[in-house]
Order: sequence, then structure tokens, then C-alpha cells
Amino acid sequence: MCTKLILCVDSGSTKTICAIANEKGKVLGLGSAGPSSHYAVSVEKAKENFRVAIRKAVASAGLNNVVFDVGCFGMTALDTKSDHELISSFITSLNIAKKCVIVIDATIAHYAVTNGEPGIVVIAGTGSIAYGVNERGEVAQSGGREWLVSDEGSAYDIAKKGLTAVIRAYDGRGTDTLLVEMFKKHFGVSTFEGILQKIYEDTGKSTIATLAPIITSAAQRGDAVALNILKKAGRELGLATFAVAKRLNMEKERITVGCIGGVFKAGKFILKPFKKTVKTHIPKAIFKPPIYDAIMGAIILGLKKGGVHITRELIRKIKYDLKLKSSLGISGGNIFNQLTNK
Repeated sequence: MCTKLILCVDSGSTKTICAIANEKGKVLGLGSAGPSSHYAVSVEKAKENFRVAIRKAVASAGLNNVVFDVGCFGMTALDTKSDHELISSFITSLNIAKKCVIVIDATIAHYAVTNGEPGIVVIAGTGSIAYGVNERGEVAQSGGREWLVSDEGSAYDIAKKGLTAVIRAYDGRGTDTLLVEMFKKHFGVSTFEGILQKIYEDTGKSTIATLAPIITSAAQRGDAVALNILKKAGRELGLATFAVAKRLNMEKERITVGCIGGVFKAGKFILKPFKKTVKTHIPKAIFKPPIYDAIMGAIILGLKKGGVHITRELIRKIKYDLKLKSSLGISGGNIFNQLTNK
């Protein structure tokens, strides 16, 4: 019997990850590149990063001139009709798969958490979104409408609030905070004006979002301002979860809630207020430990769309292979080192 080959892509505002797997759950190749969101970078740069991630995965799998049985693409910035048209047209033009499955990135994140079963996933990376599916197959989301009007609890939101706190502290309008000196050190400047200059040199969403770990570091040192920023972020993510549950009539049910994204690396500072908020509104919620990449969900969905029966053994095989290839440094970086922390 011929082996089925599945191409899977997790497209994000910070990075793009590609994996190639077969129907037995063996991960044959991995590749990574920069952002492939046309809201984070230009359309042409987004397309190039998308192609680079695929080329790296194909090379690491030792394949050449292959047309995949299924291509599963979890895409960020798939918000409007024009987004759908732009992205679908681009992916189709690649002629890389016999069957293309194009979904929002929240869908593959949901599969990574629930294996496609009912439940809610909260994604908090550069941006943020809560996404859920109930037993009737109905779907709802909260947040995920980009940084200007949405994305509360995201790395961008946390970093921006941290920078605002620095300005307020310097002006004397806000509480003193370690963040002033920590941002000076980060940017390699000695004055407040130096911080401002560095910020406005590049105000892109992804660049600002990379500053979020500074707020976590300040919280670890007991800084009250940083602690409050993270506490509010956790609450916002919890409220987004509740909003989804309510829209799907799941708030009184026993449902799985999982987390994906770098924001959750802040640990208890985010997770404690997040879980408390969720439990207040969804008492029967069952939490899964955070994972940090959704590519496993793309593999599961791609295999399912290829007619492969998904079993626990198959999922264990996928997890094992992803962890193994990461430990070997395949694809040029240890990008899956936290994936199986479940």
C-alpha cells in the first residue's frame, strides 16, 4: 500500500513551522522560518517565509519534487474575505498537495489540545484568541481581531502595558517599577529618552511582543506593576474562554480547556488568574498543561482529512517523533522543545 504524505504548516505572526508526516504518525521532516502573517510583515515577505519553511521541511525529509496527498495549513491573519482569497490563491498556486485544507490557526491549536474533540483552546502568543467547538460541531471565538482593537492578554498587550507603565513611572503619574531600569538594560541605553528612541525605531507588533518576557522577569523579582500587568492578562484570557463557552452553551459542562503560546511560559503569573477566572464561570472546566506550538494539531487534522483513523497510539507516535527531531536539532532550531510538556 502506498504511503500517504501529509504536509502541515502552522503560520504565525512570529514564526512559521512546517512538518511532514506519513499515515503512521512518523514525522519525516521539519522546517521553520519567520512570520507568514501579512499583518506582521509585507505580503511578499509572508509568502517567502511560508515557502522557506516548506523548503526546509522537504529538504530535512529527503524528498524531491513531491506532491503531497494532503496539505493542512493553519493560517494566522485569516480574518476577512479578502484574507481568505489572498491566502487560498497563494497556497493553491504552489501546486504542492492534491488536497488542501486551509483553516485558521486556532483550528489546528484546538486539535493540538483536544485531538479534535469538543473543548476550548486559548492561544496567547504575539496575539491572542479563545476558540471552541461543542458536541454539535458549533464553533465560536473570542478575541483574535488584531492588536489595534483586540488581543488582550497577548504578548503584544503585555509588552505595551509594560512600556506604558515605564512612561507613567518616569512622568510621576504611576507607581515606581523595576521595568524602567530593566528596559534601559535591555535596550543598552542609560536614559529614559533612549528607551523611547529604541521603541519608535521599530513599532511593529511582533517586535513589541518580544519585550513581554521583561515583564515576566520583573514579576519574578516581585515588582508590583509587572505582577498586576500579568494578573490582568491572565484574567482577560480567562474571560475570553468564558465568552466562548457561553456562546456555545458549554459553561455548565465538563469541558477541556487548553493553552498554547509563549505567554504561558510566564507560568503561575498568568496561569493562576487565568484558571481562577475560568473556574469562576466554568466550574467543571478541566485544564490541560500548556503547550507552545500547534504543529501537532496540524498533523492530526491533516491525517484525519487524509482518511487516517486517529488513535491514541498514533498521537503518541507523533509527539515522540516531534520531540526526537527537536532534540536532534532538525530544521535548524530546537523549536519543539516544549511541545510534549503535557
